[in-house]
Amino acid sequence: MKKLLLPLCLLLASLSLKAQELNFNNLILENEEYDVSIPFEYIKGHMYVSLKIGGKDYSFLFDTGAPTMISKELKNVLDCKKLQATELRAINHLKDSVENVLVSELRLADLSFKNIPVSVFPDLYDRCDDYESGIIGANLFRNSIVYISYKHKTIRITNDRKKIPVKGKYRWLMNMPENRNMPLVRAELINGKNKVGGEFVFDTGANCLITLSPHFSKVFSEKKVLHMLDSTCGISGAGLLGAAKDTILKINRIPELKINKARIKNVITRDVQLSCLGCELIEYGDVLLDFKNRSFGFVPYEEETSSRQTYWPIDFLFNKNRVEISAIWDENLNGIEVGNQLIEINGENVEQIDICDAQYKDYFSGNDQVSLVIENSEGERKIFNISRLKF
Repeated sequence: MKKLLLPLCLLLASLSLKAQELNFNNLILENEEYDVSIPFEYIKGHMYVSLKIGGKDYSFLFDTGAPTMISKELKNVLDCKKLQATELRAINHLKDSVENVLVSELRLADLSFKNIPVSVFPDLYDRCDDYESGIIGANLFRNSIVYISYKHKTIRITNDRKKIPVKGKYRWLMNMPENRNMPLVRAELINGKNKVGGEFVFDTGANCLITLSPHFSKVFSEKKVLHMLDSTCGISGAGLLGAAKDTILKINRIPELKINKARIKNVITRDVQLSCLGCELIEYGDVLLDFKNRSFGFVPYEEETSSRQTYWPIDFLFNKNRVEISAIWDENLNGIEVGNQLIEINGENVEQIDICDAQYKDYFSGNDQVSLVIENSEGERKIFNISRLKF
């Protein structure tokens, strides 16, 4: 789903649904034939589309790794019927019940969706309605073909395969878990003659190129297609329901990532709880999600290129109304530790930062160096000048 832009890491969350519980696929798309193009705004690895509801524009995250969700404010605007609650299970292993409602209609451009089961944001997440009023999930498009163009900043949605003539060499099978609409696609990790393939969720709600679960990381390392560059003890992130526990974190290098005909070299990634191909993939080429015919397409802008990823030597997360250090990657940064509070970024005070600013405002954009004021566990404040890590 999302990440905090400090850069703060927010873990993916998923709805764990039991048998005979709510089916998010039970909805109606009224249009019989359709071919629409919808503009999106690209903000730090996330795609946002605008929905007009009651004469007002609302911003929605376009997220293929989540079901459709709305804010509490929007629930009060829409014509909704209460449904049974389901369990929200975040990958930090915390869980809680989440409210679900049946929305009579949502309109996305000229598309009219009727009787849509949606979840309602938990209280903490719901405070940011001015930034994000909901999530457009993949369940809306289970019988559609979706084509994402980063160059044109458009999402094209149709039910006619002939409207989007992607050549066969750029298409391949897309699996989908039972009762879920998360697209699963295959990618290869390559190091010289060593090649290992794996199946990844394509999750446009994750602002990364690729992440690896501990299991995938172990397998790929043993097969010598993944090299660990650094490791540290820290917190992998915070989810909708709270922060994760301390764990061993790793930064890894993939010599070459192959997605059909595209080869992306020198890819830097981290171990997290779930493996996925994230939204940054669209920066490298157009993406086809043919939910109707169960195929995935990737048309690269360049068939061979290098990754443009960099990292900061300190990771942060939002926890209990504070921005805290979640990991330190530079052993020369003495006098601070995980859990210490971030006070200033380039002279801007963030001591009392609101979760919405922490979530959406990008304090680091366009900078290769930043000046931080950090308060340690003794209450002492120190200035640290840090630069991006380049591997």
